[in-house]
Amino acid sequence: SLDALQPTGPRLPETVQEALSAYIAYARSRLAATTLRNYGIISRMLEHYPPAPLHSLDSQAVQALYAHLAQGLLPRHGKVKAAGTLVEPNTAASRISRVRKALRWARAEGCTIPGAIDSFKPRTQHTTPGDFLYLDELDALASVELTGRTARARDRWLLQAYTGLSDADMRALGARHITPGTMLTIRRKKTGSEARIPLTPQAQALLARYGGTPPAFSNQEANRLIKAAAQKAGLVRRTDTGLPLHQVIATHTARRTFAVRALRAGLRFEEVARMMGHSTLNMVLK
Repeated sequence: SLDALQPTGPRLPETVQEALSAYIAYARSRLAATTLRNYGIISRMLEHYPPAPLHSLDSQAVQALYAHLAQGLLPRHGKVKAAGTLVEPNTAASRISRVRKALRWARAEGCTIPGAIDSFKPRTQHTTPGDFLYLDELDALASVELTGRTARARDRWLLQAYTGLSDADMRALGARHITPGTMLTIRRKKTGSEARIPLTPQAQALLARYGGTPPAFSNQEANRLIKAAAQKAGLVRRTDTGLPLHQVIATHTARRTFAVRALRAGLRFEEVARMMGHSTLNMVLK
């Protein structure tokens, strides 16, 4: 028939896995390196998940997908590592949010996808402006005796609290960013803007300890280890979440601690926001 002779366009994705792969290929040049790496983790996790048809992605299917992404596993060489563990609630929420973004793109491209993915609200660990460390708590964490990876994760967290650097910027940080004396100059990974951060004596000592390159951890491991360090340091103050500080402390708590301490030291909001790579402090203090 004549219809059979008509040219056809590219085949539309039919599963969540296909839609995610197509979106990554489309957005690769537009995504920051850290974001692209996170999408890669999600993609590898979904290789170990049954094909999920887009047209039948109802509430139950979305919940099952979220439960899979909430696992603390990462497929490596065809094997699953750390099966049965769970990531931080906010990490799982971030993963399903990235999948949602990919599926919305696929829908705009012509795929039929029910609205369950749009209305799904994952459980998150809410933080508030009360979730930061006071000076005595910061000192307690810095002075508690720790060993091994826990000690290095604590030192990395403290360096974030002293500089306000994000996880992505910490991974990029090296001796070349440190001006002889008391200044750190780095171009933010997320925004591309240049930040100049005065270094406190504590920050200088930590940078000197590691030759200007802080220890590297995955976000999940860093959060797990800093909780253990905070518990040993006796950080039991009840936060606005109702939970003790050592249960809610995370890498982002370090950034919030930096912001609060800088503001209390008399710096203007605009100055602190600029040092942290933001146009405003809403993202840090929310």
